[in-house]
Amino acid sequence: MKLPANIRQAFESAETLCVIIGTQDGPAFMLKSKESDLKQWRGNRTIVITPALYQSDYGAVLAFGLAIHEKSGSWFSAESYLNLTLRNELELARQQSQISTVSIYIYNQRLRYRFSKRISFGVTDQEQLDSLINQAVAHNLTIPQHDYTRARAEFQQRVPANWMLPPGA
Repeated sequence: MKLPANIRQAFESAETLCVIIGTQDGPAFMLKSKESDLKQWRGNRTIVITPALYQSDYGAVLAFGLAIHEKSGSWFSAESYLNLTLRNELELARQQSQISTVSIYIYNQRLRYRFSKRISFGVTDQEQLDSLINQAVAHNLTIPQHDYTRARAEFQQRVPANWMLPPGA
């Protein structure tokens, strides 16, 4: 899958990056990492997508944690965020809550597409995400002045870095 120009630009500036974008097939995760990581993800791997909602005085942040159980036995994790005060990102989140399969497109550090994974996103996942979206929208209605950048920074400071890992990982 060819990277859109704006995503390519963001990917060039980071060693590892995970973003959720809209595609013709619905929402998908784009993941960039080192070739040594990619080797760990080949084959049948456990992959978990965990949505989380953070509510602050600056607004709500919807985060998606992506965790991949590597061949070595350790977990790789990355996160992506959506600003639900933006119409296109709210729509992307709503689409994600309605699909049963999620695509993950994986790129190396030279931004070459390497492979993709498809994982199921079950009814329970969909219902949980829909509930988080509704809570975020309701919370944002109570905030007179949104500052998504500050809300996201607060999330990253206050929430443990391994929040997206499965219990016991």
